[in-house]
Amino acid sequence: MLLSLIIPFFNSEKKSKRLLETLDNIIDNDIEVILVDDGSTDRTYEILAAFKKKNKNKQVRVIKQNNKGPGGARNAGLKIAKGKYVWFVDSDDDIKLEAIAVVRENCDKEYDFIDFNIKSDTDPSNTMGLEEGEYTVNDEYRLKLLKKFGRIWSKVIKRQFIIDNNILYPEYTLYEDNPLVLIYALVAKKFLKANTIGYIHHLDFESITRTKINPKSFDRLQTAVYGLERGLKLANNDFEIKLCLLY
Repeated sequence: MLLSLIIPFFNSEKKSKRLLETLDNIIDNDIEVILVDDGSTDRTYEILAAFKKKNKNKQVRVIKQNNKGPGGARNAGLKIAKGKYVWFVDSDDDIKLEAIAVVRENCDKEYDFIDFNIKSDTDPSNTMGLEEGEYTVNDEYRLKLLKKFGRIWSKVIKRQFIIDNNILYPEYTLYEDNPLVLIYALVAKKFLKANTIGYIHHLDFESITRTKINPKSFDRLQTAVYGLERGLKLANNDFEIKLCLLY
């Protein structure tokens, strides 16, 4: 299996149509689509079940679980994933299938991750700020990654790399990506920065992190501690410790 797409859904009845239509166009048998209903109270599960039935000849798996937050949903998908690479995608966003061709072309090079450019409401952007090409992480680039790792969802990540480094999302919390930016930066050894737009980040639906400040906003503190504790153990010197503390 080349790639596992892992997508959490929570009350996504009105905002998942766009992505599901894209996934409908996947024809490769070595791509699996893992859809995780994280305790939705609307018709999300019925929509995912219908998608699986429609695509019965494709590699589609649907998980229904009690709500564990977006991190818990991603962990559940990762647990059953079989792909050499995994891609964590938000249900209200979209992907460009051209990115899969890039993964296929480079699957034998054992990159820890492949980073794609993203497109939002503005022009395409490179969230890592690095030139296109292959990178072997030395001390210089380790610091660059600590300072600017970019978005998690713009990256297709080698599943064994995640397993070997025991990188799981924090559960029952929001802002689940935040701590992983620090952890990945400290353990990556080799990666590819692609010049291809792979991820479409949409802002037309309200999300759990794009709402007014509320008690759940303090989850950011919990995830910061989660990342900091792990980061301090992985840091090699005082300067890296300082960058971790600035995080």
